Amino acid sequence: MKKFIGFISIAIFCTNSLAEIPVKNNSIPFNKLPIEIKEAVQTNYIEACQGIAEDEEMAIKNPKITFNKGFLVNVDFNGDGLKDYIIRSSNVTCEGAYSMFTGNSDGFIDIYFQNKEGKYDHVLNYWLGREGLELKKTKDSYRFTSEYNDSYLAWD
Repeated sequence: MKKFIGFISIAIFCTNSLAEIPVKNNSIPFNKLPIEIKEAVQTNYIEACQGIAEDEEMAIKNPKITFNKGFLVNVDFNGDGLKDYIIRSSNVTCEGAYSMFTGNSDGFIDIYFQNKEGKYDHVLNYWLGREGLELKKTKDSYRFTSEYNDSYLAWD
């Protein structure tokens, strides 16, 4: 029983250890992420949300950040046989600044390709505007296709 309680305590700590603010994570558990992706989540999302508590013009003193399903996706986007990470800012909210990561758009897509050494290289930061892109599997890889027209984003 002690081992089980210890394991649960470690799992909870590792999931939320990136933040000093409350985190609700419905995406891939942070303790399973490679260091490059953890750093991107910490810097670009958690610290940014935490920063609104330090901003005198904001009325939020204890913001909470929520990572929704689809915030992190781990697929072979470029078809090289290695799994890559895709981060979608539209699937994260910061309480008190709900449009912080999207503005009045669909937000950003960040893509990290895994290299042969097992590290991840940041290859794309793409502002979506109002394109309504959805990730879809093709025959050999993945692509984002627009729900509004025939446009798409793929890596050739």
